[in-house]
Amino acid sequence: MKINDLLLRLTKEKYLNRWIIFLIDLFLSVFSTVTSLALVSYILDWNYTDQIILTVFLASLFCSTASFLVCQTYKGIIRHSAFTETGRIAMSSSLKVATILPVLLFTTGLLSFRGFLLGSVVDFFLTFFILTIFRAFLITLYTFMVSSIASNRNLSQTAQQKSPTA
Repeated sequence: MKINDLLLRLTKEKYLNRWIIFLIDLFLSVFSTVTSLALVSYILDWNYTDQIILTVFLASLFCSTASFLVCQTYKGIIRHSAFTETGRIAMSSSLKVATILPVLLFTTGLLSFRGFLLGSVVDFFLTFFILTIFRAFLITLYTFMVSSIASNRNLSQTAQQKSPTA
């Protein structure tokens, strides 16, 4: 099986693609939150423990999952990736930040209001930016794959028409 055939088959598997996108989005969102924690901790000169990192990781995992399921950011990536998809990502990022703040406030209790405010702003923009860039990458990759497969088919059809038949 050629790589083009495999990629074409994967693009047609609707539900498999949704869950792959969902898991990648989840990873990127949790990565954004942990990166935001590290950045805010550096700016505010705050030392965090392994327990706080684990708490932030789990809270981000839970809140990101809930926000992605509510906003359905994993559906219609290629067909609807435009302004509506960007809006869904913004809503999802906002919902994630709005739900993660109370969870972290009650579970850690160590950050000040300024730390939570700075962390939420950094987390929102980092999550939104990374997920939007990921969508742009997916659209570019999909367009490239479709054009590559179409050009390969055209070349093979042209070669078949030109070859002498016995």
